[in-house]
Amino acid sequence: MDPFEIILLDIDGAVLKQKGLLDLHHPTVISLQEKAESLRFWCRIFEIESIKIIIDQSAHSNKRKLFFYGSGDYHHLAYLGISLIKEPFCLIQFDNHTDIWKPLKKGFIDFGSWVPRVFQFGNLKKVIQLGVDGDLRLAWYLPFPLGRHSHEIDLLCLGRVEIYPNKMRRSLLLGRYNGCLSSVKFLPNRFTTRLEWKNINDNGGMEVFIHQLLSTIPTEGIYITIDKDVLRESDNFAGYPMRQGSLTLDDLAIALSVLAKNKRILGADICGDGSYLRTASSIAKRLMIWQMTWAIPASKFTAEETIQRNEVSNLRIIEEISQTQ
Repeated sequence: MDPFEIILLDIDGAVLKQKGLLDLHHPTVISLQEKAESLRFWCRIFEIESIKIIIDQSAHSNKRKLFFYGSGDYHHLAYLGISLIKEPFCLIQFDNHTDIWKPLKKGFIDFGSWVPRVFQFGNLKKVIQLGVDGDLRLAWYLPFPLGRHSHEIDLLCLGRVEIYPNKMRRSLLLGRYNGCLSSVKFLPNRFTTRLEWKNINDNGGMEVFIHQLLSTIPTEGIYITIDKDVLRESDNFAGYPMRQGSLTLDDLAIALSVLAKNKRILGADICGDGSYLRTASSIAKRLMIWQMTWAIPASKFTAEETIQRNEVSNLRIIEEISQTQ
């Protein structure tokens, strides 16, 4: 018996096109397409709370929940599933980005700064991020300099967030930072700090690495959040050209399988199914849409090959997570 009730928050239509997934798993579908613009990139906290009420009214069982909600532009909706967990747990995040950026505005939550927000739940003991190659480093799409003004770096220094890239070895931050962590070595200079990362690729590969990681997870229960931009583009189309990660679908499956067999997965959410929003009434969101999608033909988002590729990754994730206790 499937240990999860699969809930599709149909905001952008991306997962609704995956007919094989729908026919095989019969998810509870909650239509939210009228909120596609208001929720994308950022939204007010009360909008998330209103969706939580809809979920409570729509859920068909008391099973643990596995959420799909389309594009990674909605990753802040991970807040919903995390808020349902009542026992002590650790958050395992597969992502090409840390999502520990400074929040945009008080009272709002956004797709790049939602992680610090979920620490308000006192039963969350630690966040472990796997596969992060696209953040905390010099890149054409990231502002420089990076540091305390751009990210909640204290979460890293204090060990509340552990970051394990897939291939990234070094990065540079503005300012002097210190810490004694298994995931990263701090090498402060006069005005900057060089970070040397313990990455997955250079430390035995995914299977060896994830088995070693198990002993550092202090709780039996875990919650898993996956932004499939952590995967290479040949395994999943997240809609972020040249900004996706380097993890293979097989490596993600190995990690999920080991976690499922050794920990109790209390819930999960999956995003990273690229979708296209034509326009927005907000000028700021229109600029974000242009920045994210200018290099991608609109037809790419609805192409049958794209839908099938993403459906394969989603079905594999469900299969592996469902092995949990």
